[in-house]
Amino acid sequence: MPLVADSLTCAYVDLYHPKAIAPRPMILSNIAALLELSLGLAAWKEYGEHRWVLRCNPSSGNLHPTEGYVILPNIGSLPAGVYHY
Repeated sequence: MPLVADSLTCAYVDLYHPKAIAPRPMILSNIAALLELSLGLAAWKEYGEHRWVLRCNPSSGNLHPTEGYVILPNIGSLPAGVYHY
């Protein structure tokens, strides 16, 4: 999936205002943004020689694999099916 979250233009505060963010069509880049923002990595932290990652969906501090399944109709660039992320 393409990494697209850095190209989004809506502000965090828009989440608190109804209709501030327009609905988006079900296309590959929008599905990629949903998965990246909900299941991706949020940041890398470093202290001394130690480095670790923070996830968007934390799991009590452990680094368990985070995965999701997306059930899609035919959206043009992807055929209908169940996809593992």
